[in-house]
Amino acid sequence: MNRTEDALASLVVRGTLTGAQAQEVRAALNQAGQAREHSRRRILSEILSYVGGTVVVVSAAFIVGQVWDPLGAPGRSAIILGVAAILFVAGWFLGGKARDDSGRRLSSTLMTAGALLTGLGMGVAVDALLGNPITGSSGMYDEPDAAAWAAPFTALFAAASALAVSVAGYLRSRSALAHVALGAATALTIFAAGWVVNAMIVGTSDDFPVVGALLVLATGAAWLAASLRGDFTERVVGQFVGMTAMLFGVEGLRGETALDWLTPVLLVVGGMALMALYGWLRQWPLLVGGVAGVILGGTELLVTYTEGLVAALGSLLLGLAMLAAGLRLLRERRPPAHENKEEP
Repeated sequence: MNRTEDALASLVVRGTLTGAQAQEVRAALNQAGQAREHSRRRILSEILSYVGGTVVVVSAAFIVGQVWDPLGAPGRSAIILGVAAILFVAGWFLGGKARDDSGRRLSSTLMTAGALLTGLGMGVAVDALLGNPITGSSGMYDEPDAAAWAAPFTALFAAASALAVSVAGYLRSRSALAHVALGAATALTIFAAGWVVNAMIVGTSDDFPVVGALLVLATGAAWLAASLRGDFTERVVGQFVGMTAMLFGVEGLRGETALDWLTPVLLVVGGMALMALYGWLRQWPLLVGGVAGVILGGTELLVTYTEGLVAALGSLLLGLAMLAAGLRLLRERRPPAHENKEEP
């Protein structure tokens, strides 16, 4: 008899517990012990699965790297897509059997890796079919013999393939990682679509696709709005994905217009808008994004249009002003001391 049984027997003898109560305590302790053991096994299985999956991907990459040139484009694409299918199918079946967060995380990780490799495999295949517009005819930086729209179309096909798999994976097993992968694939697909349109209009793929940048900016705003409405389960992740896409869209306009100040001004205005939205909705990611936008844009404006020391002093004053305003608002929100006292 172990110490737990001795203690329960002693409590029964002293009349503190009845025999039935002691049995209930014994059952509860056994159940708690089983739960701890299950939790340890679950964590261990998750660690082993992640390490095993990483070893598989790294080993496959090493093997493929050794025979990359002799394989040719069809062989390379087939191997990449084969590994992608293995990872995605494994994640799909695991997602159907997952009963806890650990299983869902592992499932979404496998399917996300499958989506990434699917886009890569499809890109390799289409790049070869269209005359190697991205990798070049015989080297990465050779002048390719391909149409002007071939490079953006290759990027679009690869991104759209990854997006299709990401959507399926997210619907099967939702997680923060799956949400990030879905958002990234969506933004890349939208950007590539704008690149295709831009290349067909100007007749070359060398010009930066301003259309793509604007589309990514709009997509990020729509994603943010959907997250704030609660259309996504991962609301916080969705807000950060939307704001990140908006940031990349704004940064995509840099240097492509005659107005050099446009990007930092948009960052400042967008940051102020996000902070105003935070004041209305009280969603903390909005405050983080708003402060980041104001700091990035404001600092850039000061550095660009003032001397270095003046820019540093201006940034310091801007930060102190924002800090003082925040502390003042926090102080005003606190009720006066006499309001906290109870009436006699």
